Amino acid sequence: MNQILAKYNDAIKITKVSPRQKKLFAAAKGIIAADTETTGLFFHTPSIFHSPEGDVEVLNPFPFGISLAFYYGNRVVMAWGRYGTDLYDECKKVLANNVDKTWHNARYDLRVCKESKIPVGGQQHCTLTMSRIYWDRRRSHALQALTEFLCPELSGWEVALKKEMTKIKTRYTRAGYPKDYANYSFIPDEIISPYAATDAFMALMVHELLSKEMERNFSSLYEREIKILYAVTKIEERGMAYDSKKSRLEARRLTKQIKELTRKIHLITGDENFNPNSPAQVHHVLNSLGITDRQLTVKGAVTTGADKLREINAQTSANVSKRASRFIESLLLLRAFSKTVGTYLIPLAERAERNGGIVYTSINPTDTVTGRPASKNPNLLNISKPDDKKTLIHNPIRECFVCRPGFANYYFDISQQEMAFFGLLADDTRILQAYAAGEDIHQYMADQIGLDRGLTKNINFGVLYGLGIKAMAANAGWPVSKAKEIMSIYLDEFPSVKEFQARCKYELYQSGYVEDFFGRRYHVPPNQAYKAVNALVQGGCAQAFKIGLLKVDEAYNLWYPESHIILPVYDEIQVERPIVHKDEKEFCTHTIGCMVHVPQLLDRGLRLRVDVEKSVTNWGEKKKLNI
Repeated sequence: MNQILAKYNDAIKITKVSPRQKKLFAAAKGIIAADTETTGLFFHTPSIFHSPEGDVEVLNPFPFGISLAFYYGNRVVMAWGRYGTDLYDECKKVLANNVDKTWHNARYDLRVCKESKIPVGGQQHCTLTMSRIYWDRRRSHALQALTEFLCPELSGWEVALKKEMTKIKTRYTRAGYPKDYANYSFIPDEIISPYAATDAFMALMVHELLSKEMERNFSSLYEREIKILYAVTKIEERGMAYDSKKSRLEARRLTKQIKELTRKIHLITGDENFNPNSPAQVHHVLNSLGITDRQLTVKGAVTTGADKLREINAQTSANVSKRASRFIESLLLLRAFSKTVGTYLIPLAERAERNGGIVYTSINPTDTVTGRPASKNPNLLNISKPDDKKTLIHNPIRECFVCRPGFANYYFDISQQEMAFFGLLADDTRILQAYAAGEDIHQYMADQIGLDRGLTKNINFGVLYGLGIKAMAANAGWPVSKAKEIMSIYLDEFPSVKEFQARCKYELYQSGYVEDFFGRRYHVPPNQAYKAVNALVQGGCAQAFKIGLLKVDEAYNLWYPESHIILPVYDEIQVERPIVHKDEKEFCTHTIGCMVHVPQLLDRGLRLRVDVEKSVTNWGEKKKLNI
């Protein structure tokens, strides 16, 4: 029998307050796995707390239940307490004690406790972070997915829960309530109790499996990632000022253009009932305008996606008629405007109006395979620049993110970070010397090869992202023969690139993984060795950025307490600071010093370059500072 299943079957399950329960809770030691069951997943977002006394709207996720799992001798104790019961209060006392705790998503659960004023004592651990470090190639690190992997016999614990949730939502929706009105707090104890307690139990099992690995092979990396969780929470809590009035004005302006574009598209197609949001109808119209399925095919599948349509329209060899070209241009603009309005301008305005002019986001600092941060609800890491090169339109979203009254915003951007890492990992002294001298790396390499900067940049990122010759040709709009010829010239001039790729492949065959300067490992199948280049470059950039972010956070706590990090954007730290301070140059120099003080890079002769921009109005109107 699976050892985890055996421990689960032998566990002591606590469902009410009793002398035995008090004795077990008082004896809790070692590590305590904990989990909160909440009314929602996102902060500063309304949800409903359901209780016998009635339904109450709450702005932040409310912990209507707490579950625990810990060892008592050789047996595991599992407990679940619902809000309003004595057992819930007993669980809170355990959270407050000085025994170390582990959570599957510590950043979220600790913030839930903080918002609800639930004290949490001891050192905090995160099994989600452990999983992302150790099982770096897994697609999902959710506890349910890990349970299917570690103990499939227990992986069905959510079935009854989800079935009941569907029934409850259907009942409330039919009664006229909003679609998202009901949540887990509506589920009765007999169904949610085993689910919640199993959550904590599996977190304890994952901690038991991985904590020793963290100590043995990833101690510095894990410690850094835990620190990042706290730094990111402060950023989430601060939020960004947003001008909802301007946002709605821009939305109305673009809505008029959407209507005009829709009318234009109807004229081109000759069909007033044509729906530009229907891929099937768009496909039919493209065919009728002379665009073949062969032209629309990507990796064996027909697509009407923006990148493919833009590529077709840009290729002179595609023989696109003027009518087809007008249709594609109008359709792409319509999509861009619709996304700007529907995904950003209106939803962001609503969020700001609900939260006193502030937009909050949820930042996951290690959400990608390479450890780069991600943002959601809303995603603020991919906000288009004011002048979008792809759509050639003015994008107003950044202009709606304004400076707080009395504050200036600073944007500290690491210049060409990926290319600097590329040169360091490839051990190419020419690239590193050019970077140290302040040169544009793409232009420098283009000059050495005798190619256009744009072509060279395409090749550089093609290599970094593991693109083959065919994919590189398609992305750049070249014939395959031209791509082969250019790549040959590129590799002749920079043989270190090919050597770097070969070295990655060898390491994969030898160890099954490649490891960066920061102790993070990337397990890549040897037959996909091209992905190792990307993993080392992007992963290394992510770790260097996090080291700098932590140093900036520490420096602000000590020297500039009125300054706040408001958003980390891949290789850029956005900061706000009161305008009244007169030591701007010193402040910027200190911040830059923190960002570039990465021992693993300095020891290898690489000092990152950081550019600084400033705004006293909004994100879209920043101007470069000469520091």
